[in-house]
Amino acid sequence: RSVSTEWFQPLGVGSAAYVQPRQQISQEPRTVYLGDQAVGEFSIRRTEMELGVGLQGRLGDLRLAWLQSDLTVTPNVGLTQIAPSQTRLQGLRLRGLYDQLDDPDFPRSGSVLSVEAFAARTPSSDESRYQRWGVEGATALSRGDHTLRLSARWDFINAGTDSLADVLG
Repeated sequence: RSVSTEWFQPLGVGSAAYVQPRQQISQEPRTVYLGDQAVGEFSIRRTEMELGVGLQGRLGDLRLAWLQSDLTVTPNVGLTQIAPSQTRLQGLRLRGLYDQLDDPDFPRSGSVLSVEAFAARTPSSDESRYQRWGVEGATALSRGDHTLRLSARWDFINAGTDSLADVLG
């Protein structure tokens, strides 16, 4: 479950540059596995606030933003002896988006590629070493009435801490 709001404001008429404040609140379950065995389920509550600037063009979007994320992890099933964990991350996020899909919901042709990096900038804490990189892409191919959509995602997380909220969030 998630609720978010975003305001996209160009810096002038016909300008490719913009500012973008965003806020999001979400809660989702996350199952933790040890090998092939599910050992517990946790509830992840995330509150994010972001203020970004960017450039938008006909091929896509490039955005740099300051992000603050508050994570609360609570055990629901199994591993209930683990105490709830709270973490606040603050840092910079850089995102590049190449988007040439003909329709974002039901594409019949085109491709999309998103590259994102986040580096925590929380002073004097273990969370200051947290880094995340990700690449996600999809392509749609159609022939007659049939469409094939292929997608892939790769993420790398360097948590720099043993906090459960950092590892699960």
